[in-house]
Amino acid sequence: MTNQTPLVSVIIPTLNEEGYIEDTILSVKNQTYKNIEIIVSDGCSSDRTVDIAKRHADKVIVKKTNIAAARNIGVKRSKGGIIVFLDADSCLEPTWIESTLRFFNVSDNDLVFGPVKPRREDLRAKIICKLGWDLIPRFFTRIGFPQFSGVSIAMRKSAFERIGGFREKMNATEDIDMGFRIRKHGKVAFNKHVKCYTSMRRFEHGGYSFWVARWVYDWLNYFFTKNSSFSEYPIFR
Repeated sequence: MTNQTPLVSVIIPTLNEEGYIEDTILSVKNQTYKNIEIIVSDGCSSDRTVDIAKRHADKVIVKKTNIAAARNIGVKRSKGGIIVFLDADSCLEPTWIESTLRFFNVSDNDLVFGPVKPRREDLRAKIICKLGWDLIPRFFTRIGFPQFSGVSIAMRKSAFERIGGFREKMNATEDIDMGFRIRKHGKVAFNKHVKCYTSMRRFEHGGYSFWVARWVYDWLNYFFTKNSSFSEYPIFR
């Protein structure tokens, strides 16, 4: 990249995230890299999410839609050449963007992601994150078959537009779908030096066994059908 300080657009899809959104946005504002715009793409929250977001974000878009479309809407309103997608219940470590940008600067990578860790200290959560959001994605990326979570990923806007963004008809597994499609049109890198910390609320409320089984089922279902297994994930707040 010729511009050493490119604008980075951080897009955060939300729906009733008043308990998390402030910490998430502040983790972006506290990055060591400062040329950032923060875009919150809200799906018509009924709580204080939008009010909180308006105090901290550069742009807040409100439109009733699913997470795939919310991310696409955010990209359409963005100005940055690098896009970061961040879940509303997740926080980036302070050097996440600075370190990630190095992967774009020194190579022709189109998408970069790193490990995800639990926000709370819990052995089961650590094991799930280590396997599902670190070792397994790292292995598949290394063999040219990238699979990553939409919790925190960075992408060249040009690559995003080249593959047509997220498939909006998918209410779930849109990140799995992105992994299958991007490998045909761009290079993906795993950056082990960046960390994102996410809530484990789905596992805590829905059960660890249920969500591990659901992950496996969703991946296999997508592999054979190229579609979501269900209309949407259960919502836990």
